[in-house]
Amino acid sequence: MVESGNDPVFPEREVHQLIERAIPFREFYSLSQLPNVRLISLQKDYGLLQLVSLPPDMRVESFGDTLDAGPDAFVDTAALMEHLDIVITCDTSIAHIAGALARPTWVALKYVPDWRWMLHRSDSPWYPTMRLFRQIRPDDWASVFCVITAELKKFLAIREETGVVGQFRLGPAV
Repeated sequence: MVESGNDPVFPEREVHQLIERAIPFREFYSLSQLPNVRLISLQKDYGLLQLVSLPPDMRVESFGDTLDAGPDAFVDTAALMEHLDIVITCDTSIAHIAGALARPTWVALKYVPDWRWMLHRSDSPWYPTMRLFRQIRPDDWASVFCVITAELKKFLAIREETGVVGQFRLGPAV
């Protein structure tokens, strides 16, 4: 899971856009309570600060500052994504990397998203393995995660019916 983009050393306008699309980690809480779900954070830098204030019964595994610490950007992240069942993220570079790798990716979008995500679609013409979950009101992440949680429950039920064993792991952004 990934809840925000990089922290700013950006002009004020870009900082505002970054904050607008960031998701508080607490919104991932309902996902953390599902049986056989492990939340694995691909978050770096700024967003890592939220990990210290999670509810006591919310476990999120993180690679911290070691993730992609070398000279090759996103190599570690891409390798980890290959081992995750679903990447759940906000509108960050992680969404594009996961999509380009054809990983199942669910993107939580703000009310008025970046133009690349278009409007009124739940899919992406750029990435066939991607689903889009949109705010129905500005700053309303709760309803987005209500839908994501319901869809994840359906996904888990289908996996259970088909006999797939093992834990279900979520990627980027949580």
